[in-house]
Amino acid sequence: MTHTQSQSVRQRQRLELNQKVSCDQQLSLRATLLQALHPDGYYHPEGRCPQCEHDLSIKEVLQGFSRDPNDFLTTCPKCKARFAPKMTQRSNASSTELPFYCEVQTIGWLRRIDPIGYDEFKKQYPAVLQSARYYFGTLTNAFSQIGIDYLHEPELKWHEKVKPFLGMLPDSVIAECVGKAASTIRRLRIKEGVEKYAQKSRKQSKSPIVSYKKPPRLYAH
Repeated sequence: MTHTQSQSVRQRQRLELNQKVSCDQQLSLRATLLQALHPDGYYHPEGRCPQCEHDLSIKEVLQGFSRDPNDFLTTCPKCKARFAPKMTQRSNASSTELPFYCEVQTIGWLRRIDPIGYDEFKKQYPAVLQSARYYFGTLTNAFSQIGIDYLHEPELKWHEKVKPFLGMLPDSVIAECVGKAASTIRRLRIKEGVEKYAQKSRKQSKSPIVSYKKPPRLYAH
């Protein structure tokens, strides 16, 4: 391999690493935003392989799904073992686990559930609610994927909670998490004097960083 070829390989590897870190950070930040929006009821997706004990990142869990509505397992990228990932809510005293569904399974569940009141939905279908919240931000957004106007979800008090995330995530991602239009988030960001996500990313890194409108969906394959 020539010196030029070696340089090209190293540059490509650095680019791939930068993009991977950026994507992982964005997924992690999105999860942190959802937790800030729902401090009393947010479950974090996670998966530890029962065979090799590898702790999967969120992206690895999503990539491991087969998108089969009847297959509830993800795949460990290290040893290829298949297992059921969880969503976990932890406190100082205890932790609670729920099944974590892929996007296809979440939509499949919603097709079989009547759009009942929010409190009743939360009580009867907590795993569906948490998976829907992860992929679509709100239950209202999730139901809209199958053409249903869900009118029972309480209004989020989100304005102050999203401010630390302005410019750290694309406006569209924040908008999805709070169930608002991207233009609403853009106006708030401009009012707060915060540069948009892509501009800030370019200043922080010489390598181009991909901005994903709805990252969890892209990495659920």
